[in-house]
Amino acid sequence: VTYCQALETIMDNEMENQLTQQQSLDVINRMIAHARGRVEKGDGKYMLLWGYLMAAASVAHFFMIRSNFIWGAHNSGYLWFGMTLIGIIVTIIFAVRDSKKARVRTYAGTICTNIWRGFGASILFIFFLLGGESGFMIYPAISLVYTLALFLTGRTLRYNWINYSVAACAVCIILYKFAGVQYYPLLMAVIMLCGNIVPGHVINGKAAGNV
Repeated sequence: VTYCQALETIMDNEMENQLTQQQSLDVINRMIAHARGRVEKGDGKYMLLWGYLMAAASVAHFFMIRSNFIWGAHNSGYLWFGMTLIGIIVTIIFAVRDSKKARVRTYAGTICTNIWRGFGASILFIFFLLGGESGFMIYPAISLVYTLALFLTGRTLRYNWINYSVAACAVCIILYKFAGVQYYPLLMAVIMLCGNIVPGHVINGKAAGNV
């Protein structure tokens, strides 16, 4: 009887240990899943900053072209340089403020940062290769690389809802083939609306729900 009781006790302990281990794994998995989908307050501010700046610059460029095609085409560089400079300065300010906050840096977040760094580097090459007489082709080239970066970001963070933004951007890229070059800036503005502005507000809305 004593032997049977001891054996039963051992089996109960083993089952309890297995259950405890399984419960621990379940908790860890839930925490990982929660961390992947969790956003913090202000996470969408970079998307909103660049989305509104680039959309505003695109619309302004469109009206410059409509008022005087030649003048608008040749003087747009000052507009884009000014907007980009503003974006860089504000981005640096945001980054300095964020560096003072205690934030957990995830592997997925690091990947996304590198994706957009690569996008930024590609923009420099696009301006170098397509500047001058073929300047309007900068719009579809940037839009294509941007949509790819947006898609990779969504897949990395497992934000399936961003696929709708990617699809909208893809439609605009196709429309470049059929639209006149004077309408390229408007297509870029729509891409910024679908790819940056709307997702930025969605992310901030989700963050507000996590506070």
